[in-house]
Amino acid sequence: MPLIIKKIKQRLLAEHGAIMPAFAIIIPAILAMMMLGIDSANALAQKARLINAVGEASLAISANGKKVMTENEREEAQALTEAYIRYYLPSILSRPQLDIHTEEIKELTNGLEYIDYQLAATVKVPLLFDVGVIAGLSRELDISTGPSHARKYSMKPADYVFVINFSEDLREVRPIVKEISESVLINNDQNKIAIVPYANGVPLRTDRRNEAGGQEFDCSMLVVPKKEYAINYGFWADKQITDQYNGLDEASRHNARMFYMDRGRFSYYNSFVRNGFPGMDYFTMVNRWCINNGDITFNESHGRWKYTCKTEDKPWSDIFSADSQAIIRGEYDRALRVHAQHERYHSLLHDEAIDYEATLEKMFTDEALISFPLPWTFIDLPPGHDLGHRLFDNMCRQAGWNYDRPPSRNPIEAPILRAWLIGLTNQPDSVNQLQQMTGVGGGAFIAMGLVRAVPEMMKGVNRRKVFIIISDGTDYGGNQVTDNLLRRHQLCQKIEQGVLARPQTKAEEVAFYYIAYRSYYDYYGVESAAFWAEHCTGPERARAVENREELVELLKGIMTDEVGHFAR
Repeated sequence: MPLIIKKIKQRLLAEHGAIMPAFAIIIPAILAMMMLGIDSANALAQKARLINAVGEASLAISANGKKVMTENEREEAQALTEAYIRYYLPSILSRPQLDIHTEEIKELTNGLEYIDYQLAATVKVPLLFDVGVIAGLSRELDISTGPSHARKYSMKPADYVFVINFSEDLREVRPIVKEISESVLINNDQNKIAIVPYANGVPLRTDRRNEAGGQEFDCSMLVVPKKEYAINYGFWADKQITDQYNGLDEASRHNARMFYMDRGRFSYYNSFVRNGFPGMDYFTMVNRWCINNGDITFNESHGRWKYTCKTEDKPWSDIFSADSQAIIRGEYDRALRVHAQHERYHSLLHDEAIDYEATLEKMFTDEALISFPLPWTFIDLPPGHDLGHRLFDNMCRQAGWNYDRPPSRNPIEAPILRAWLIGLTNQPDSVNQLQQMTGVGGGAFIAMGLVRAVPEMMKGVNRRKVFIIISDGTDYGGNQVTDNLLRRHQLCQKIEQGVLARPQTKAEEVAFYYIAYRSYYDYYGVESAAFWAEHCTGPERARAVENREELVELLKGIMTDEVGHFAR
């Protein structure tokens, strides 16, 4: 600049160049205009980058935020927005001024609703040239954007029930369901999710404790048995029965049956309960839970074993009470039939036992729900034992009692349940209990798993109900039952009609999805998907998939369809 002024002075003193004074006056103005032009172009470019940053930030906020943000959530949203702005505009001179606003719009004509996220920002950026010599101009510039809108669309809140078969291959479904479930709950905290881990019945946690202090569990099934199979399953689940004495007269037969049952109850306390207390000797066990029936020689004719054992807070453990005796005398022969057919079909849920019409009528409440204890004992008798300790040993094997061989690896005082029902909830921590489940299979009765899920769905009040059935495609012993329920009795149509007809559910829509994942043979997966498509879900909502990537894509597609999408 000094050199330019010197040259101008020289020209003014020279005899030639009379026009130069005009240039001397104009050149600074031209330079200033050039600087302002370049800075203006740069400002426009920075404004465009700011608009991009705010637009992307608004989408990110809409994905992570809620319709009403807490103070912490608002601070996180502001920090996220500032990170986007600093990425696009690293030269900003101070923290951005941000305005974040949300507005919920409900009940659009197409059944959608959305939350409108509005984000505006103002930032200070430096000018490229030093224009301090020009009066009235600052060295920095404020750039602002108008509100950038991002809309998070969603369908009406829904109740989702995952009906999952716990086979070996389906264990890897757990993290996938976790990811999808978290997306559903973040999208709308009114959504709710339930997990029904079915096989041959569905395990339940209880508040009860066994004699050794360990938690007790139940096996549940939703079924109305035919008359000849109607027994008190809760009573008979941990009793021993025999048909060896059917040729005796009634009194002798009853005494022999009671002797056998009493001996079996004693064996349970001696073989399992006592092992739950390290160091407990035989006589301590007897004094705590048993009474001595005398010193006579005991046999079938006496109707009692030498020791009769019971637990005070468990009424059915006292087999000689009036209530127990009424059940034994009234149901013993039916219990023999139930057990024999259970052994034949490897399940209580077989075609001969199920009253289909009554089951379909009563599946919408807990009225037809049957639960019975899962004694934490051997599935196979150890050497030297001639007594079993469970009558229905094919049921709820996915619970794990048959896998770890108690008492050595899964002891009665600290039993480990490997699968259990999770009722409808919008709490991620509750849904994430699925990650703790390591069910080990034990048969698959797919349609009965869906039936068991119905009363859980009925506990929700959202207007959309979505059943997602995930199976390995095979019905181990349950194919005839599934065929009867879906083909002959139109199970899915009955569920849909029943849910919509009951005002307490507030339901407007019921949807079913069926996924056959990693079938042992591809044929079974494809065949089962086609069967469910024809008789339940429709062709667009039943698929057979063979790898994790396909399953993730399919479930995300379901959730995108059911939950909603984002738009700017």
